[in-house]
This record gives sequence, structure tokens and C-alpha cells, in this order.
Amino acid sequence: MCVTGSCRPPARIDWYKDSVNVTTQTGSVSSDGDKFVTASSLTLTGAKGDSPATVQCRASNVDGMNPVQSGVKTFVVQWPPDEPPVISGYTSGSILYVNETLSLSCRQQGGNPLSTLTWTGLCVGIPATDGSTVTESVSTITVTVTKGYNKGTCVCVSTHPQPQTQDRSQVTFTVHYPPSGPVIILTPTRPWLEGESGTLSCSYTEGFPAPARIEWFRNGLQTGQSTPSISLSPLTKADNRDGYSCRVRNDFTDIKLTNLTSSVKYLNVEYKPLVTLYPTHLTVVERQTAQLTCDTEGNPAPTVEWLRGGTSVQTGQGASLSLTLSDIDRSATANYTCRAEGVSSVQGRQLITKRIVYLLVQYPPDIVIVAPPNVEEGDTNIRLICRTVGEPNTLTSQSWTQTIGQILIADQYTYTTTTPNTVVFAEVSLYDTGTYTCSVSNGIADRQGQTLQSNSAVLNVKVAPRFNSSGQNHNFYSRLHEQVTIKIPFYSNPPVTSTDDIEWTKLPFGVRIVPSLNITFGLTKDSIDLSMKRRTITFPGQAAVMTLLSFDQSVAGDYTVTVYNDGRRRNSTTVFSINPSAPPETPSHFHEIETTTSSITVQWTKGFNGGHPQTFVILYRPEGGTRTETVSVIEQQQSTYTKDITGLTPNTRYQFNMYAYNEEGNSSLSSVVDTTMKLYTASTPNTASITLFVIAALLFTLTASMFMVCFIYRRKILRKKTSKDRDHGTKPGVNLSRPAEQHGNLNEGSHYDDLNLEEREPPSSYEYLGSSTIVNGNTQDSTDGRQMYESLSTRTNAAVYEQLKGVLR
Repeated sequence: MCVTGSCRPPARIDWYKDSVNVTTQTGSVSSDGDKFVTASSLTLTGAKGDSPATVQCRASNVDGMNPVQSGVKTFVVQWPPDEPPVISGYTSGSILYVNETLSLSCRQQGGNPLSTLTWTGLCVGIPATDGSTVTESVSTITVTVTKGYNKGTCVCVSTHPQPQTQDRSQVTFTVHYPPSGPVIILTPTRPWLEGESGTLSCSYTEGFPAPARIEWFRNGLQTGQSTPSISLSPLTKADNRDGYSCRVRNDFTDIKLTNLTSSVKYLNVEYKPLVTLYPTHLTVVERQTAQLTCDTEGNPAPTVEWLRGGTSVQTGQGASLSLTLSDIDRSATANYTCRAEGVSSVQGRQLITKRIVYLLVQYPPDIVIVAPPNVEEGDTNIRLICRTVGEPNTLTSQSWTQTIGQILIADQYTYTTTTPNTVVFAEVSLYDTGTYTCSVSNGIADRQGQTLQSNSAVLNVKVAPRFNSSGQNHNFYSRLHEQVTIKIPFYSNPPVTSTDDIEWTKLPFGVRIVPSLNITFGLTKDSIDLSMKRRTITFPGQAAVMTLLSFDQSVAGDYTVTVYNDGRRRNSTTVFSINPSAPPETPSHFHEIETTTSSITVQWTKGFNGGHPQTFVILYRPEGGTRTETVSVIEQQQSTYTKDITGLTPNTRYQFNMYAYNEEGNSSLSSVVDTTMKLYTASTPNTASITLFVIAALLFTLTASMFMVCFIYRRKILRKKTSKDRDHGTKPGVNLSRPAEQHGNLNEGSHYDDLNLEEREPPSSYEYLGSSTIVNGNTQDSTDGRQMYESLSTRTNAAVYEQLKGVLR
């Protein structure tokens, strides 16, 4: 309904749905005095599926003026869902197992508005998760089922305002769960007696599905019985302590592999006890352990008691009772009785058994060493006496040893009799200080199995203070202006108790040093190594301490320390030195000695090494280089050092410097050596060498020409000589066959003279000399020529030329 206020003329009302004019009637007009009131109604019929719509009325009475608008109303159509809710996640009748967790969802499609879903039944109160969408109501819960859920229902209820009705859906759970853990019950409950009967029952609460299956076990082995109860008849001694258990099973235990087995029930069958005793006789050595054991076998367990001379020394309840006598002594020799008593809980019958063991104790000797309490160095006729008492009292061996700590000092001594129970010291010294052990045996072993028994006494000899074995190896080092503590270990008996008994002096003048602002004195405990009988022994000793709060060069030098003891009756002195300790000085005179294309030789003079061995380090780097190379040289005895550095690059500028270091630190860097490697030059021919080469070539050409001229000339002489020999006959001693063998037909040979020398290679000088000597026919000449031939064959062309000149002459 839309009603206007009083106005004139009457207003017209129009209806708008979603801003669209849907006016279907003009409305009614009523008078209000001289004005009019207009009323109009609009009827809307909703349908399922309609969306929400906005409705508004507008009134106007004068054309051209803006209409008056009402407020906007929203038109909503409600309708219920078409179908009931549906539960998913579980189907009724499906098997669930106890403690299993599942998710149940209730869904319902449609409706406006969506229906409201709630859970009742077994699921009431479980928190739900709303997963609804625009078109579907969704409610989800998570359920962990217990055995109480079995056969129970979970209900989903749907509530909708149109109409005011509820719809629902439900599931019924089937939950399998195991039986309870079984327990064995004995009937009768009292202890059983041998010969009687007894019943064992397996008690439990059924699970689901039921009934459960039963299995019996005896001592861990299945008996094959499956009834709730089993009977044992008659009971025997062998049944005692047998363990019985039962196991129950159903579908849940088989699927989930759950083992429901009762605890083991052990049978208590009473019977008469038996007693066993061992040993019946025992011999032991004193200080060892003796053990007597009384074993009983009975039910109930008997009470066992050990008695000595009618007095109880140990009692116990159980199958066995041992009497242990530790560190046994000679008074333990006696008869020991074991008494066992058992009482039946059924019949009240008592059982008492007694057995006796005889114990005999043997013991090695007890040793007492008699030693003088106060011994001073230089005392005479000092005696150590070893007294023994044992059973048997006859000794089979006896000896003495002297030790300090774990170190054996001596084992040979002067004895007063053939039985060495007394050691005699003619004159006592520091070397006699130590622990003296007397070792004896009567053939009886102690509890460790040792037949040799020992006891010890300390001979504490008062001596003057002793410093370490070398006496002069106290050298101390310190950096300047730092604190240095001088500790001089010494041995003293009696010990020194005050720094007043220690005197310090500085050499060479022996000036005594007294405490000052820079010097303090102290006395501490320490250890010291002393030489005794060709062995080095560590003694608990003391140390004289002098502390220089600031060390400087003026206090360096040699010192003495004198230690007094025994009321300043004795004293000893040792010498030590204090030296500065610092980084080494910078090496000096670092300079270059020689430079080549790829190496340099440098030299330097070492400085003071700071009291410690030093090492020299040379650093170098080429100009423009980024990497610094190093060379190390270890300090030797000499003061000046030379080092070759190789592998450098020719024609390259290098810078070199160095420093030294020791365990205290580094010196400063030396001065820099700046040098350039020499330029590498290959051999190139110069004018003089070229001139010599040309002259040599000209001489060789001239030599060859002269040789050819001489050869041609000599050839002509040979031809003429051969013709004369043909005309005048053969002279004795001349063989003419060799030229023919050498050169063939002479006419052919003469043709050689007419040949161009450039076209035919002349015979070698060696061949020429050979043929000429044969033609001449002189045997001596032939021999000389052959020798020259052989010598010329190994010589140069120039040498051959000079030799040929002599032949041609």
C-alpha cells in the first residue's frame, strides 16, 4: 500500500519494480478538507526461483515537477528444499573399528533461504564445520568412534522457515572392538599341594563381535585347549613354577593384529625341600675370600641360616644362601653350619636340615720394617730390619729393593746374616733416599695369587739443597720492558720454608739482590730431575722465584742463587743467565753483486737474532707486477750471506728488499735494491767476419785452380814418360800394368786433356798421388807416397794444398 499526504490537486501514484513501472491501477482518492489523499496498492505473487526484487512508489500532482518517491522495499520469495538431507562419509552397516576417526557430511540442495543443519543422537555436541554454498547446505563433523557407538545412530536435522518443518537423515554405526585383557584366576586360591587338583580360568569381558576365541599356553607353548577353564590333576613337583597364560581373539584383534594375552600365572605347588651343601671342606689363604654355599630346593622356599660355633652369622630366604668371608684372617678357622627350615602353608609342617663345612685358613707372613725416624747425610751404620710372622712361619725367600716412585734404584745390599732381614748403610747420602721394600714368601699365596709378600718403609735422608743434574742450564730470555719470572727448581730435605733462606746475587761482582719496586722474590712447589745411580729421577721439589717487573738491558747477565735449609746448616748455589729476547734486527748492507739476463746475486749482513734462530726472507717483484715472490734463507754461523735468485725476465726492472724473523716476530724491511736485468743479444755477423769469410772463399777458389793446373801439367809429363818407356823397353823394377788398370786405354786417357774441366770431375789428389808413385817405379817413393796419401785423406783442402806444393817440386 502507498498513501500520499494531503495535497492539491490529487496525486497520481505509480509503482516501480526493479526500477520498471508496473502500475496496474490508478489508486483511490479521498478528500481531506480542501485537499486530497491518494492511496494505491500493488499485489505481487512470488514463485519458486524468484530472485529478490526492489519495490517503490512515486507520487506526482503537477506536471513538470519531480515526483515524490517512497522508500525502497525488498521483495523476497521463500521456498523449502525439495529433498531431505543426505549423510555421506559412512553407510549404515559398514564395519568401523574402535578409535577409528571418520568425517560425516550432511548435505541438502535448494531452498530459499538454505535450511539450517544440526546434529543429534550420538553426534550431538560435536563441533560442525559449515561448508554451505549458494545452492546447498553443508555441515561436516569429525567423529572418533568408541565401543559405545556400536548400534547407535547419528542424526542430521534440517530446519527451514517455510514452512516451519524439520526433515532428517541418520546413520547407524557398527563398531568392532576387542575383548578386555584376560586375567587367569586360580581355584583354589591358596597354594596347591603336590597330589591335589587345581583349576585355571581365563576371565575377560566380551568385545564385538562376540564370543571371543580362547587359546591356552603353558611355559610359552600352546596347549591346544580352548575352553574358558582347564583343570590340572593330580599336581606334581614338576608343576611347580609352570607358567600359564591365555589369549582371547575376535574379528577386531585379527584385523588389527592386537595381542590380548594375560600375564603369566606361575603355579605354586608346595613340596618337601631338598638341601645341598658345598664344599664340605675348604682351605683358603688369609686375605683371600672364602665362600660357603647352601643350596635348597623346596616350596615354600626355606629359610637358610649360617652359624659359626652356634652363633648365627648370616640368614636368607631363597633357594640358595652363600656365606662370603672377605679378607679372611687366621681367626676364621672353624666349623660352619648351614641350617635350612621350610614351613608348608597348607599343613604347617616344618623341615630343618643341618650340614657342616670345615674351613682352614692359611696366611702369608705379616711384615714389619723397623727404620730410624731421622737420618742425615753422612750418618753411619744405619740399619733397616724386616720382621715377619706367618703360618707356616718358614720363609722360602727374602729380598730388598730401593725405589723412588715407580723407578727401581737398587736391589743389592750388604746383609748381616745369610737370612737378609737387615740392611746396613755404612754412610748415608742422598742416593740412599727412597722407599725400601722387604719381600718375603712362605709359599702361601695371597688373594691375588701372589706368593711374594711385601712391605715398605721410607728412608728420608736430610741433605743440602740440590739443583738439577747439569747445574748450569738455567738460561732465561725476555723481551725488553716486559715482566720476566725466573724459576730455579731445587730439591731440599727438609724443605725450605721462607724466601729468607734464598739469596740472589749478580755476577761478576757478586752483589746481593734485595727486593725493590722492580724485583720480587717467591717460593713455590715444583718438581726436579736429579741423577741417582745412573738414572734420572723426578723428585717433588721447590722452586726459587725472582720476578723482574720490567726487564731492560741493564739487568741482563749472569746470576747466582744460593738456597739454605735445616736452619741454614746446609746450602747449595747454582748459576743462571738472563738474556734479552726480541724480534731480530733488520739485515744490513743489502746490495747487488752481479746481474745477468735472468738472475741476480745479492749479499747482506745479518743483525742480532734476538736470542733465537732467525730466517731471512728476500722479496722481489717486477715493475708493474702484482705478485711478490719470496726466497727464504735459514741462519747459519756466518755473518755475511750471498744468494742467487734465478728465473728472472730479461730486460725487466725488479725491486728487491728483505727482512728477518724468529719466534718473537719480524724485523723491519731492509733498503730496496732496484735493478734491471740485462738485455739478451743474439750473435749477428759484423763487417770483420764478412771480410774474413770472403777472403777464405777466395783462397779456396785459388787453391782449387792451382791444383787443376798442376794436375794437367803432371799428366802431360806422365804421357811423355810412358811413350819413352815404350820405345826403349821396360826397365827393371818398373811395372807398367798399374796405369792401364787405373785408367784403361791411354788414348782414352789423353782425350781427358781435351775435355772441359767443368764437364768432368778431375781425379782426386789422393788418386793422383797413388798413380804417380807407381809410374815412377821407385819402391821407397811408393811407400812414402802411400803414407802421404793416408795422411792427406784426413786433412783439410788448405793443408792438402800446402802438401801438394812440396810433392810437385
